[in-house]
Amino acid sequence: MSRSVPAPFHFSAGCLCLDFANTRSWRPSAAPHERLLGHDDLLRWGQRAGLLTGRQAATFRAAAARRPAAARAAQREALALRETIYRAFSAIADGAHFDGKDAAHLFTRLAGILRGRQIRAQAGRLATAPTQRGGAEGLEGLVLWPVVWSATTLLAAPELAVVRKCAASNCGWLFIDTTRNRSRRWCDMRVCGNRAKVRAYQHRTSS
Repeated sequence: MSRSVPAPFHFSAGCLCLDFANTRSWRPSAAPHERLLGHDDLLRWGQRAGLLTGRQAATFRAAAARRPAAARAAQREALALRETIYRAFSAIADGAHFDGKDAAHLFTRLAGILRGRQIRAQAGRLATAPTQRGGAEGLEGLVLWPVVWSATTLLAAPELAVVRKCAASNCGWLFIDTTRNRSRRWCDMRVCGNRAKVRAYQHRTSS
């Protein structure tokens, strides 16, 4: 499956791992919208998230062209990680318990990424030494490592208590509510918030 115009990405969740989870839209609807259709979409997301430079993305594209099977496997792995993250934080947003297997998967992934790497403090955060590899392992280190780290950090952070789900019944996007009175309802005012305003206006003018 392909699209002529690449789907845009949104970064309004307030946390990298939730922005990654939100690359699938309209989850509760009859027609969910997949924004990571292929390996190149994953690279585009990494660039938009500030995790990949243009040169690094070009290196990974060249590697994917040489080894398409490895690229497809990396894509599947990334999507599996995304769904694990969504299940965990969606349950938290709903006030429910989430499967311990999903938490174990995240921490196992974290351990796997850290193994054999050098870790240092950078700007108050832990960071791995950058890799110059162009294959799936390099992509994991540069794109999926920060996503996994973001998810495992959020599980132990005070912000976990204010993980929310968009109030639109057909949306499903997750976000951290950083408003002073914890009143944020929409994933993004430019998306569901604007739609809600339009519907409210139409209701007022038609009645």
